[in-house]
This record gives sequence, C-alpha cells and structure tokens, in this order.
Amino acid sequence: MLLEVTENRRMQEEILEHEGEPETQVKERSKELDCTLKELKVSEERYRILLGDSKVPIVFTSLNEV
Repeated sequence: MLLEVTENRRMQEEILEHEGEPETQVKERSKELDCTLKELKVSEERYRILLGDSKVPIVFTSLNEV
C-alpha cells in the first residue's frame, strides 16, 4: 500500500516536471505528498492498533485522491 503511494508521488512529480512547472513547485508538491504519506502511515498504524492485530493488512481505497 505504501509502495503505491510512493510510486504515485513519483509519477506526479514526473508529470509536473513535464508540464513545465518550475522546479520549486515540484519540490513543494513533493513535500506535500511526503506529508500525506506520513499521515497514511500514522493512519495505518492507528487502524492496526484499533483492530488489535498489527499483522492485519490495511487497504485504503482512496489513494487516488492523494
């Protein structure tokens, strides 16, 4: 799941670069996506704690909104 988010972030960075946006905007967007990735990691851990089993796979269905 987290691999998908990381890959999504890389693809979005490439798209921004190819659209001709300044590098600073690409870096800012990358920071925003890194924050989102950290939030997802925290959310995933919270769900695992709530479920009482840290080995239960967590699936987020709204990753495309990142």
